[in-house]
Amino acid sequence: MESIYTEEEFSYHEENGRFECTFKIFVNLPSKCHLSYKDLRHEVDLAQEVQISYLPPLTLHVTLPEDYPSISAPTFMLCSSWLYPVVLSKLCRKLDTLWENSKQEILFIWVEFLQDKTLSYLKIKDRIDMDCMYTSYKRTVEKLQGSQTNKEVNEPNKQSNSEVNRDSGVSKKTSVIDKRAILDCPIGRNPIQMLIDYNEKRKQIEFKKNFYTCNICFTDKSGEHCTQFLPCAHTFCKDCIKGYFEVKIKDGNVQNICCPEEKCKFEATPGQVTISYYVNYIVFILYIYIAFILSILLILLCTCDNRFYCR
Repeated sequence: MESIYTEEEFSYHEENGRFECTFKIFVNLPSKCHLSYKDLRHEVDLAQEVQISYLPPLTLHVTLPEDYPSISAPTFMLCSSWLYPVVLSKLCRKLDTLWENSKQEILFIWVEFLQDKTLSYLKIKDRIDMDCMYTSYKRTVEKLQGSQTNKEVNEPNKQSNSEVNRDSGVSKKTSVIDKRAILDCPIGRNPIQMLIDYNEKRKQIEFKKNFYTCNICFTDKSGEHCTQFLPCAHTFCKDCIKGYFEVKIKDGNVQNICCPEEKCKFEATPGQVTISYYVNYIVFILYIYIAFILSILLILLCTCDNRFYCR
């Protein structure tokens, strides 16, 4: 397993003669995948959507019995921060079926299935329904804040459960939550914001792993030594961007520093400009000073009387 998976994806230890393994399984998403969410207690509200490229990995905790794989199946727990326990339970039953059909070394088959086929098995195409988790979060926050009202009745709970069953393809007869299915989402934390934060963090990690051709010097460099403008996604090496920013700042153009790509109008963020490794200390102070003066002038122009008098 160590030769197949990275340290991030696989770890193990031995305890009382048994191996306990942990797999971090990054589910493959379609190119344009969205989170869809709304509070199910407010039927008239439209669902909100957020595009994502990465989701937190599923975590598969496995214990191998001494007579595995000749006789006994591994015991396991399946954890997720974005799949409801009812849906996770369906995946747990599928892993049981894969073992029954194989009854041989099964770990690689389990991981491959969860990585490549989780979404298709759950009939998820390009939209992941987070209505139930978001509604549960909103209800929990209201209770914690002591603002729960008498308007909340049992009907929303029935609706929430029916939504899970409908979206996951689980019938009422089989919608028993498996004890091995664990929802790993902190109580009172917004699940949507948590997934958005993870998506942005993962984008940065993946960006640093890859190589890019600087559109200024045309040198190939790793993402660690590049910066990317958004949303245009034009990428340049940090050495070229440093020189570009310094020229712009020394010329006094601090409010309209656009992406260096020809005809691109997307502006650099203040964070990109002010990070210390982009510009030297003196140029940085100049940038702050010019930005401050321009801000004062803008305030004066907005607050002064537009009428002018001549003598």
